[in-house]
Amino acid sequence: MSQFYPAFTWAAVGGRESFPHIDLICALMEPAFTFNPEHKTLADVRDHIIAAVPMEHTLEGDVLDAKDTEFKGELRGVVGSLVVFAAIGAPAASPLLLFIDTMVPLPLVLDGICNTTIAWDNGPQKVCILSDIE
Repeated sequence: MSQFYPAFTWAAVGGRESFPHIDLICALMEPAFTFNPEHKTLADVRDHIIAAVPMEHTLEGDVLDAKDTEFKGELRGVVGSLVVFAAIGAPAASPLLLFIDTMVPLPLVLDGICNTTIAWDNGPQKVCILSDIE
């Protein structure tokens, strides 16, 4: 399942024009974490994050694309899903955008010496299509 967090809006990140200039973060989530439509901000999910790194992203029309996202370091555990959020301040102000738990290589086992890359789709979907966001 991949889905948007219902609370995410263009207004939450300063408008559609500002979106390409904000920091999007991809977070590796522990397996026990599941999608909850009531989650709104990073403050709601941060206790379940294994690691998080910035995404180098673009927005063309409604299509969100990003360069493949690389995680480095000594990370251990199992990753059950990804969460993408906009880092625009304190955790309570950083809105959640997307939950993903169905892409390859999920679930992902981190063995401690981590150079893990999340390869985003190169097809027309890219990371996601934001046409339903208001």
